[in-house]
Amino acid sequence: MTTAGEALATLRRAVPDIGTPMALLVLTIGRLESHWGDGWRSTPGVSSAAAGSHNWGAIHAGSSWRGATFTAPEKRWQRDQVVDYTGTFRAYPSAEEGARDLWHLLASRYTAATDAALNGQWERVSEALYDQGYYTGTAPREQAIAAHRRRFMPLLEQTRADIGAGPVAAAGGLGGVGILFLLWALSGRLRL
Repeated sequence: MTTAGEALATLRRAVPDIGTPMALLVLTIGRLESHWGDGWRSTPGVSSAAAGSHNWGAIHAGSSWRGATFTAPEKRWQRDQVVDYTGTFRAYPSAEEGARDLWHLLASRYTAATDAALNGQWERVSEALYDQGYYTGTAPREQAIAAHRRRFMPLLEQTRADIGAGPVAAAGGLGGVGILFLLWALSGRLRL
């Protein structure tokens, strides 16, 4: 299994100018969703492509995704109950590409969550993710946020300790991450 230090090295190769708060957000979400892509190996019922998928964020493959995919069972809320569902997820040729796509997804689509992280408002991240449509299914708002926060906050602290990040200093706005994203998008490498 990948360690937090190895995941941080991968993330820094993928997004060299990433700052500590954004790195912590990407690392924690990646750890929570798929243990930086390794978790698919131990999930019963996944397709053989899942083991090498490098999908850090359990990112679904929507109709616009043109890359490789794999299927895996998941649970979703439907009408106030949990139901089994088979999802189709993105697969990446390298861990760096999986890390970069999770960073890109968070920085471009979930800006309120990234702003909360960059401003040191870690308790707000789960709420911001919900408000911007991160969760799948129809779980009641407060229930979904509480469940995510119960998993996210301990993993954040564990990841922070594992990589020796210490307390996260507040930083205003997207700063360097926003500039890096803009340059990347303008370079023509942006795929949504």
